[in-house]
Amino acid sequence: RGEIYYNIGVCYYEENNLDDAIKYYEKSIELLPDFVSSYINLAVCYSRKFRIEEGMKYAKKAIEINPHMYEPYTTLGSCYRELGQYEDAVENYKKCLELDEKNYEALYGIFMSFAALSNKENNDENHDKLEEYKKEAEFYSEKFFRIHGDKFLGTKKVKEDRTYVGYTHLTDETGSLDYPTLGKVYESRDKYLQDIENIKEAVDVLQYFDKPIYFTWD
Repeated sequence: RGEIYYNIGVCYYEENNLDDAIKYYEKSIELLPDFVSSYINLAVCYSRKFRIEEGMKYAKKAIEINPHMYEPYTTLGSCYRELGQYEDAVENYKKCLELDEKNYEALYGIFMSFAALSNKENNDENHDKLEEYKKEAEFYSEKFFRIHGDKFLGTKKVKEDRTYVGYTHLTDETGSLDYPTLGKVYESRDKYLQDIENIKEAVDVLQYFDKPIYFTWD
């Protein structure tokens, strides 16, 4: 019967009815206290409702029951990232990648965590740490786009360069949204740097906003 409650919870989750999904997942673990899938899904539901502490509790319980499943590590990593605890987020994302090396959420979350750590440590006293974080962010960013770029962005081949047009699923202080995206992967570093210079010149002329139009590790 515990599995039945779990399956009903899945149906509600698919309908984006998180409250009823939670209700049935909790009934499931009342009958099957070690049914790890219910704990994993409860962690996801609570994190989606921004009830981060509860999400973390269920993710940790899932890991306690079965430390060899990748799913709870991604959710726990995302909870830590939501709280701004980026080093703990990185630790859990890495554990996920040990079990599922191409995991979308972990690869995305880890390079965003290192990017946040780079900004956090951006001062002269922590130069070595800053360089370490930037290198890690660049490594995981490249890995993410190499593995998943063609899957979530439409591609158009232009000579040796590749242009991406589509959307990315990003999370910021406003929540998770699909952002329109235009990106390009260059065969030549010189061509990339020249385009960056052109963008900077255009921004100097056309900047009307309180936030930068462009961002680059340079």
